[in-house]
Amino acid sequence: MKYSLTALSGVSALALLLAAGPALADTTSVSNNNFTTGASSSNAFSFMGGSTMSQTFSNTGTVTQVATPTISTGGNAENFNTSGGNLFSGDVTGSTAWNNALNTAASLMGTSNNSVMGGFANGITGANSSNSNSLTANNSNTLSATDNATIANILGVNATTGGNSQSSNTLVNGGLMSGSVGVTSGITNNANQVSGVAGATVANNVAVTGQNLTTGFSSSNSNSVTANNSKSATLNNQANITNSQSLTANTGGNAQNSNTTVDGMLQSGDANLTTQVNTNANNTSNMAVGSSANTTTVNTQNNTTGASSSNTNSVTANNSNTLSETNNATVTNVVNENATTGGNTSNSNTVGGGLTTGSANFSFGSNTSVNTSN
Repeated sequence: MKYSLTALSGVSALALLLAAGPALADTTSVSNNNFTTGASSSNAFSFMGGSTMSQTFSNTGTVTQVATPTISTGGNAENFNTSGGNLFSGDVTGSTAWNNALNTAASLMGTSNNSVMGGFANGITGANSSNSNSLTANNSNTLSATDNATIANILGVNATTGGNSQSSNTLVNGGLMSGSVGVTSGITNNANQVSGVAGATVANNVAVTGQNLTTGFSSSNSNSVTANNSKSATLNNQANITNSQSLTANTGGNAQNSNTTVDGMLQSGDANLTTQVNTNANNTSNMAVGSSANTTTVNTQNNTTGASSSNTNSVTANNSNTLSETNNATVTNVVNENATTGGNTSNSNTVGGGLTTGSANFSFGSNTSVNTSN
């Protein structure tokens, strides 16, 4: 008889999936002229505009999986018979497949484009007058992403085909054979996998003309342009992963004792244990910050200015592109494997058969990749 525990499987998925970030586009056209202004007058025009995109993602995923199966085909007895036959316990095969995927994201930051066009002039201004034009164009794109993942996988498997007894029989026309045990465990964890964090374009395009023409005596005439473009991405990943596995396979502990005649042998089955743990946490790919472009074109002119007048044109342009990433990962793998085929006895038989123990094999593989960025 073959007893099969085919699968103890679990799939956990807590994911943020974004195919593409949002897009923001703003186009503004501005113009103003201070013409033919009076003596000692004050004439001012001011414009402030731009685009602001702010994205905040906060993901928390917690997965706990616990399985403690016990499978037994052993513990059989063939005792105190005048004439007996074979005693065979069945095989046990088991497999586990746990797959956890938490906090997966792609293409988080959207595109932000700001365009401002303008024309300003102070012309034929009065004596002692004050004439000003000012333009401020700001473009800001901010991304904040926080991922917290906690995974606990606890697996305990106890598979037994041994512990059989074939004793105190007069005639045994057969042998005692315990079944084989084969248990395979597989755990895969993917936590905080982010691709394409800040590859979007953030552009601020400003084109302005400013002129001071035929200005009055002792007048003050100014045109000022300020263009600020900023792109900022902050990524924080925290992963705590614990994999605890205890696998026990026992085909031994069989007894073939105190028989008069045994025509068969005592043979314990093979015991095979295989575990594989794969953990990927806080891995960020395609971290390219992308383009942050501040294109400012300003044409200015002071022409036919008055005596003792003040005529100024000023331009301030700032462009910033920052990326901050913090990754903290704690991975704990605990594996206990116990494979037993021995502990068999063939004693006090008048005529006995042979005794053969099965093979015991185990393997453990672990692949861990944490806190990588490219």
